[in-house]
Amino acid sequence: MKTLIKRTLIIAMLSGAAFGGVIPKHRIPKNEDVIQVFDRSKESVLPNTFKFLAWNMYKGQNSTWAADFNLLSEGHDILATQEMYFRGEMKDIFENKDGFEFTTATSFFFDGKDRTGVATISRFASSEKKFQRSKYREPIVKSPKMVLLTSYQLENGEELLVANIHAINFVISKKLEHQIREAANVIKEHKGPAIFAGDFNTWSKKKQRAMRRILNQTGMTEVKYTEGPDTRMKVFGRFIDYVWYKNLKLDKAKVLGNIRGADHIPMSHTFSTL
Repeated sequence: MKTLIKRTLIIAMLSGAAFGGVIPKHRIPKNEDVIQVFDRSKESVLPNTFKFLAWNMYKGQNSTWAADFNLLSEGHDILATQEMYFRGEMKDIFENKDGFEFTTATSFFFDGKDRTGVATISRFASSEKKFQRSKYREPIVKSPKMVLLTSYQLENGEELLVANIHAINFVISKKLEHQIREAANVIKEHKGPAIFAGDFNTWSKKKQRAMRRILNQTGMTEVKYTEGPDTRMKVFGRFIDYVWYKNLKLDKAKVLGNIRGADHIPMSHTFSTL
């Protein structure tokens, strides 16, 4: 417990430092105000081979974020992103970029006004959109975290389920397990292919073990990045960004270490239906 408290304080201080050292006040949206959709997609049927990206965007704070996002979005069919921050360049892109559907799920209003959470972005219109708000809240800021669930019609008639997570942080393993298991239960009931991706905040051995136990039991496979160096984000020496999949064939997977538009490094994949 002492170790957890120490780590919580360290991460909280680092998070505060990113916003001038001030811990913000948060406002939690009502259920009907969680999901926002900006749909300028031109297609509705996802091809049987598609490109998928997962990326924590660090609220678009890095100077190259917009250029990197435009480059990445042009090369992928679906992007599961975390730390969406509906302000400035990011807000402008979400509201105006042509050819994509932007589905956002707000965890809270940062400093009481600007939305932040997760966003799943696709060239193809989703057929269903749901969210899961974490049962537990993070200490200090008292905010929940979010899983966004979107579905896409595939060429072969199946439906792809994408679960996009920004996991609860600064909490004991059992609270993180609860959030992961809630999403895993939906994936387990889904008959077609599924992807579970995002920032799992698994910065302890216990949390990594819990994630793997739950998702292995769900029949999912963890992506291993063997094409080039694995430069994914680490906290306390452990990876926190992951992509898991089920009832799909993984053709390629690579960590895009040359992209520096956020503190996390994006992960690119090519999947095909079985």
